[in-house]
Amino acid sequence: MICVTHDHVEAMTMADKFAVLWAGKVEQFETPLDLLNHRNNLFVEGFIGSPAMNFLQGKVSPQGFFWMMKRWS
Repeated sequence: MICVTHDHVEAMTMADKFAVLWAGKVEQFETPLDLLNHRNNLFVEGFIGSPAMNFLQGKVSPQGFFWMMKRWS
């Protein structure tokens, strides 16, 4: 049986296998436990997190970590 939901918490509790789709493409297909422990890319990482995750682009150097801000106009 295939169930479709946008509620990832519901899907994780009911599913034997879990597929994360983005733009018509399967990004990852795993058991719920494997999906929680090993995510394939940032899209899956951001989708599965609870609460939802934010990502900052940055750079690590000998002086420390520096993150980049984009200016929105």
